[in-house]
Amino acid sequence: MRRASLLLAPFLLIPAVALADLDFADTTERYNDAPFPAEESAAISLLTNLDAVEGYPDGTFRPTRSLNRAEFLRIVLASHPLGKSWAERQTNLRCFPDVRSDAWYAPSVCAAKERGIVGGYPDGWFRAERTVNYAEAVKILATLYSYDVEKNRAPWYAPYVDAAASHDVSLPDAVPDTFLSRGQMARLAAMFRAEHDGELDAYWKAVTGTWLPSISSSSASSSSAPSSISSASSSSSIAMETFPDYPAVSRLLLLGSRTPTLLDGVFLSSEDAVIRIPELKLRSEIRSIDKMFLVDENGVELAQLTLATTDETDKRIWRVELPPENGNILRAGVARRLGIRVTLKQPGFGTPRELWEVESFSIVVRGVESGTSRQLVPQTPHQPTHQITLARIASVRSLPPETTFIRPGPNRRLASFTFSGAIAPGASLTLKSILVAVDSTNVRVETVRIGDGSPVNTADCAADPANATLFSCTIIPQALRGISASSPRTLSIEATVSLLAGKTEGTVRAWLGNAGSPTGEGVVRWDDGTSEYGWMDIPSPVATGPEWKVQP
Repeated sequence: MRRASLLLAPFLLIPAVALADLDFADTTERYNDAPFPAEESAAISLLTNLDAVEGYPDGTFRPTRSLNRAEFLRIVLASHPLGKSWAERQTNLRCFPDVRSDAWYAPSVCAAKERGIVGGYPDGWFRAERTVNYAEAVKILATLYSYDVEKNRAPWYAPYVDAAASHDVSLPDAVPDTFLSRGQMARLAAMFRAEHDGELDAYWKAVTGTWLPSISSSSASSSSAPSSISSASSSSSIAMETFPDYPAVSRLLLLGSRTPTLLDGVFLSSEDAVIRIPELKLRSEIRSIDKMFLVDENGVELAQLTLATTDETDKRIWRVELPPENGNILRAGVARRLGIRVTLKQPGFGTPRELWEVESFSIVVRGVESGTSRQLVPQTPHQPTHQITLARIASVRSLPPETTFIRPGPNRRLASFTFSGAIAPGASLTLKSILVAVDSTNVRVETVRIGDGSPVNTADCAADPANATLFSCTIIPQALRGISASSPRTLSIEATVSLLAGKTEGTVRAWLGNAGSPTGEGVVRWDDGTSEYGWMDIPSPVATGPEWKVQP
């Protein structure tokens, strides 16, 4: 276990304490937007059992939402063995000019600053409201857990990202400058804590549904129940905080779910004005919509829109007329971001494969002083296309190997990719085909196959005649096609590998490229039991296997 380095850090004057085995028991049923992808489910469960996270007031966890620096720091500190005690004993609560002593996050921020875990921006401010990105998150966690980092190397985040990768706690689906979602935050915090406690294998067993509690973790879990209730009660004010999920990007939307923000834009008024009539016009009728809401920049629901047309010819316009004094004000010259979110009908009442496409989004406002009404359209709008479905591939992960050296020969495993899914009740998720890319130097790659590593469940992948680096796996063994919400599916890519004539060593790597979009095919095809899809709403490249060194 890696506890010693942290407990001996010079700023920690707290004696080492025995740590019970971590509790990975599934607790996601308490969140009404579950099920989550397997990796997020295991991580959210661990953080919930550690009393580091709890749901929003409406009972959701909202794994797709971004989070700001204050929320991220409070959660990761609470997930650390000593972080809560640091925050509870923190007396100096004015550690940054922009952190009020009565702010809910002040104890965590100031405890972290005192221990060198965070610092301010060049102007000395903390800027709690800024959305945290992957690079910032990894730096905070690597510092929190006292990783050895080679500093003063450009870019500034590279040493921290490399350190996380060397400890097998990185996110392959994240890049340094992208905003972190709450689901990704949970995965990072859980992996860092598990690795610190020597229980990273237990985390991955929880992901695959094979984790079993030890006697000590069961006892610890049962004996800590009263304090868990107390902690949840004391932190209820924190759970009230809401954070944005802007800008809107293309999503696969599960029937029966409450969606993230589907479109957004900035509205600007020349005078103080009251929002009177928000209106959205879709390109075509969407039968799967149950309710539609106007939300503000913090995700707070301002109004519920209703279908404005009652005839059978045009059911595309959603709007609401608000009372004259409704409290929703656009301040003169102050940009305000507004968006639209919906809840979808339950499976059996909605229609899979429907596309969400917007024709127009506007609000009618009435000037407070002038009394004049006028229509505003959003500046810098984000109006992506979405698609409704019964299931989705939520993540694809390349499993790290024990070694990155292979010898030439047949059936050499190049990569193992684990697919996690989110599935509506009563639906299914099935893989149909995968396009694998194989890059190599001084190496010939032939007879690429997909399977589970056994000679029984395996199938050949066809080489692309126009591109020698691509292999189309259109036949996936029947036993390996299905993905359940609680059990991810791991597929291995194997090949015959040989060195080119006269070469004594080479490299080879298998990877999955473009995730696709609602209008463009990606590298994975799958179906939800009713329709087939060719894209995933995850970052590209989808997953990258290890680079193997090939030597005789």
